[in-house]
Amino acid sequence: MSLPEFEERLRRANERALAGIKPDTDGISREVAKLRRWLNDDRELRAPSEHLQAAVLRFRSFGGKQEFSFAELRLVCAASAMTILLGGKSFCLLTDRDLLADLLRQVSMFESEPRRLRRLFRGLLNCYFSTDPSESQVKGEGWEQLRSFLRQQVVRLGAGSTQPRWVEIIQEHRNLLDSEPCLRYADALLRNDRTEFNQIESELAISGASWIGRKIVWSLVKAAVKLDDARFSEHIARLLNQFEEARYASLLDECLAELLERYCRGKGQSAHAELFGFAVRHWKNPWLATNSGRWGRVSESTRKAVTAWLKLDLIQQFFELLASDGNGDRRRLEFWIKYHECMDDMYFALGSHARKHPSKEFRELRHRLIGRVKSLSGAGSPDNNAFLICFGDYIVVEFGNAGNACYVYQRSAGLTFSLESAQEIVAKDLKSPDNVLWLSHKDNVHGYRKWEQRFEARLYAGIQVRISPTQLPAPWGFGVVYDSFSPSLLNAFTNAFGCSYHDRRGDGGSELITIGTNHELAAKQLHSWGFRLAGSNDHWYRY
Repeated sequence: MSLPEFEERLRRANERALAGIKPDTDGISREVAKLRRWLNDDRELRAPSEHLQAAVLRFRSFGGKQEFSFAELRLVCAASAMTILLGGKSFCLLTDRDLLADLLRQVSMFESEPRRLRRLFRGLLNCYFSTDPSESQVKGEGWEQLRSFLRQQVVRLGAGSTQPRWVEIIQEHRNLLDSEPCLRYADALLRNDRTEFNQIESELAISGASWIGRKIVWSLVKAAVKLDDARFSEHIARLLNQFEEARYASLLDECLAELLERYCRGKGQSAHAELFGFAVRHWKNPWLATNSGRWGRVSESTRKAVTAWLKLDLIQQFFELLASDGNGDRRRLEFWIKYHECMDDMYFALGSHARKHPSKEFRELRHRLIGRVKSLSGAGSPDNNAFLICFGDYIVVEFGNAGNACYVYQRSAGLTFSLESAQEIVAKDLKSPDNVLWLSHKDNVHGYRKWEQRFEARLYAGIQVRISPTQLPAPWGFGVVYDSFSPSLLNAFTNAFGCSYHDRRGDGGSELITIGTNHELAAKQLHSWGFRLAGSNDHWYRY
């Protein structure tokens, strides 16, 4: 007989022998259930609320005066965080320091009986996870007192294969009873690995409403800011999404400050639109004094970084979303973007179309403009808007619709409109003849091939606005000199080239300009204005 034939005969013989035997699986199941109840008896956690309330009230009356039975203590421990209304006032055992101390003293009397101690400990542990320590100072103090006790007792819950699974979990993860309970899990959670933490939540019956959730989010932020620039940036969007949930609202300010500071410490990084936009949505405009309390949570350099981003974003929104030429002519956008760091402030006067448009783009824009938005009336078209740019004492006005000129006004000379008090601005007041500069967006005017060159020259000569302290303004920046002369152009010239000017004509002398360096273009301009060299390369005079 071959080996396979022998194996087949043996299998059939076993089947015939066992055919009439039926094991008592129900009995086995009952014994397993008993064992599980013995290991994980948490009936007090499911006791009717009236029983729990009665136990707490009895302890309130007699705690400190008598010793309670184990059965009574189980109920009191399970309900130690319960809030009970008494005569119009609320009572919670956790807020009574003396009563809580006596309860913990009586629980500690079971240290030599690990099984009973575990059942008392379980009730207190459940209260520890379900109580919000930030709810009130008094409750927070009681919660700290409870945490300290649990941390001391966790090592006395016993050891061995017969202890409940939840005991193994809390002893292995006693960090949950420390001041930073969740840092241990942050790295795994950043990798979207929730295996370990899901097991903890399940075994310890931690609800989604527990303060543990907030600690997890805080730990994720603390772990993320320690990563290198690239890896940190990868997690920003996910971390911000957490704060859209109401239960994490209390963490928003502190965590947002951490994220902003960390991002702005990075090297060579461009503005993070999602992070900066989130900050502006919650903390409002960073350059307004009314929002300084919120933005005081971050450094001045970080605030300035978000300010620069917001100015660029608003300029872009105006010329792309609010201007009629936004989809075609980007020249105005690209011109004013160069000046964003010089802008002290900006306001937006919106027509009825932009004020009422229901789209997400317009809603988000209106939110960002809070504190710097006005209503524009009398503009002729409901979709016309105005952009008011503040450069020191001067205000530049650009309109959204094509065909409008650019107007410049001087505050100290008086304005026909108000930026501080009025909520509405009339379009004709923004086109007042009281302007100090009137500029059209037309090329090939006054010898300038492009209107941008003319704007740059007039802005610098007229109101001393300069794109960069190291870059020569127009027309000199293009290698061109003025043919005409005026005191304002002379002032612009001396500022641009770092010259000194002395007028001695009142004493029978001449005008004298000293050039700091030998600059060929400066010499060309002075020669055009009738100045002559005075024996050296840096002194120029004119009678």
